Amino acid sequence: MAKPSIIFVCTGNSCRSQIAEAMMRHLGGHVFDAYSAGTKPSGAVHPLAEAALAEAGVGIEGLRSKSLDEFAGKSFDYVVTVCGSAEKECPALRGTKETLRWPVEDPVAFADQGQAGRVKARHVREILTDRILALIDEQTTK
Repeated sequence: MAKPSIIFVCTGNSCRSQIAEAMMRHLGGHVFDAYSAGTKPSGAVHPLAEAALAEAGVGIEGLRSKSLDEFAGKSFDYVVTVCGSAEKECPALRGTKETLRWPVEDPVAFADQGQAGRVKARHVREILTDRILALIDEQTTK
């Protein structure tokens, strides 16, 4: 049986959606095929995302900033928006099984504040991890 696919979408695909993709692969790669994309990709994975993932022991190999255009024509079982902007820009983007809205603050907005940016990225990772674990549990207990 094929694993359900999930895509995490935000604006820049540099931090929040990258953290979500990496955490889903790390925690639920046996359950989901995980992807991420941005409505206006920044072109790079932000160092705050890299640091938050490394702190959790999650590798960043293969992560890169991607546009939603890269996935044109592909359908996903689950579409998860992690910011309100992506939700507004892509109202027609829907998962075949479920569309989830998990808005979280953008750590990149705090990047120039040193420690505050790292704390925000860690907090975002923790929030997304909790939601990911709940979704994995829901999927595996069906």
